[in-house]
Order: sequence, then C-alpha cells, then structure tokens
Amino acid sequence: MHILSGHHQSRRGFTIVELLIVIVVIAILAAITVVAYNGISLRARNTARVSTAEQAIKVVKMYAADGSISQLLADMPADQGICYGKSLPDVNGDGKGDCIYSGSTAYQSTVSSVDTLLSTTGSYGAINYPVFSANGGTIAGPTITNYASTIDGRSAHLQLRFYLEGEGQDCGVSNVLSDTGEGRTYTSNGAKNTDSSSGMTACVIDLSSLESGS
Repeated sequence: MHILSGHHQSRRGFTIVELLIVIVVIAILAAITVVAYNGISLRARNTARVSTAEQAIKVVKMYAADGSISQLLADMPADQGICYGKSLPDVNGDGKGDCIYSGSTAYQSTVSSVDTLLSTTGSYGAINYPVFSANGGTIAGPTITNYASTIDGRSAHLQLRFYLEGEGQDCGVSNVLSDTGEGRTYTSNGAKNTDSSSGMTACVIDLSSLESGS
C-alpha cells in the first residue's frame, strides 16, 4: 500500500552563478586543450626542421668524403648563403623559391652547379614544413653558408644555418655555435642554440672542419 503525500517536491533549475561556473570551467578546459595542441604542433614542426638540418649536414659530409667540398665552396658566392632543399615557397613573388626573406633580401638557391651537386646525393628533397615569420623575416628552410667568420679566434667559412619556432629551443644537432654579439664571431662551447629572441631560435652549425676536404 502506497501512501501519497500531499506535498510535491519542487524542481529547481541552475542558478546564474552555477551556469557561470560551468561556462568558466569549459573555457579553461578548452584553453588548456588549445595550448597543448599548439605545443605539440610546434614541436612537430621544429622536429621536421631539425631532421632537414641533419640531412643537410650528412650531405656536406658526403662531399668531404668524396673530395667535393672544394667544388662546393668554389661554386658558392663568397660571403653568401644558398638554400638547401627543393620546392621552396616563392616568398617575395619573383618566381624563385626562397628559404629566407627579410626586408629586401631573399636567400635563394640560384647557383645551378650547386643545385646539381646537391641533387647527386639522392637525398636533396622538398621542404615539407610550413614557413613562419619572426623578427621581421620569413623563414622556410636552412642555408649552407660561405660566410667569413671567426670561431674561437680562428678563421672559418662553411656553416649550416637554420631557425626554429619559439625562443629557447634546442637545435638538436652537434657543433652548435654561440653568438658573441660581435658580428659573425662565435664560440664553440656546447650551447643548445646560437641565439634566441623575437619568437625564434637561431642555429648556426660549424662545418669548417670539412673545409680542408679536396
């Protein structure tokens, strides 16, 4: 036998304060998810950049092993850099792929003999990560440079330069040079990066030990 009470349980909806709390919690969780996703995406892009840099270093070492370094340096413009990688984006709209574009200066792989030499390795592939902008420039790929530089007080020229998104990143390869701030003057002190500012990390890799290859 059921006894029915004459009192009915009242139904109460959410208060404005409770709704606001739920909205705030959802917003916080969404923000955490976005930050985590962006961090994972950035690491993936930088990993691809480091992988390409490692590939370029291996290629230059191959030249040293078979005596092609002298040809590479002879074909490269003095005190200039050339892009490493195919299918680079045309950043400044002149019909040529650019690995770095800053102001009115674009670094391009326009030396046909160098392109031919790089292509002989069979690993001279397309850049497969997006460009990014930082410090007033647009960066797409690494450069092999023939810059007159000073490293630990000695003269040097051959280097690889590439950039990573975000400040304080680890270049992920060996022979990273530290910038002394005195204009292409570096020290080899085992630093994880060369310089870091304005939303990016610069990586200058010393390859000068290969210059004597002939």
